[in-house]
Amino acid sequence: MLDTPEATLPRGALIEAILGRTERIVVLEAAAGMGKSTLLRDIAGRLGAAVHFGETAPEPSAAGKRVVWDIPPASKPQPLPEIFASGDGRIVIAKRRETVLPGLARP
Repeated sequence: MLDTPEATLPRGALIEAILGRTERIVVLEAAAGMGKSTLLRDIAGRLGAAVHFGETAPEPSAAGKRVVWDIPPASKPQPLPEIFASGDGRIVIAKRRETVLPGLARP
């Protein structure tokens, strides 16, 4: 979406762009201090949802509503539940680049 390091997007527009994605899994991946958790809280607020924070995978919500998951730094998270990968659930995830989320990579 933003092709250059100099590109910027107002926060509200960024939230709308993320929520407008058709993919079932959206990952916010960046280095420490870049605002992933803050952005995720803003997204959750827009959705009327709570942020799931921890290594444990969140439970999918009813009726295809998005779940938001903030994976803590230096953690080894549980695998992404299959329901999100299979298309029956929707999730926005915030994680650091070095954090490996089992079940995220697909062949």
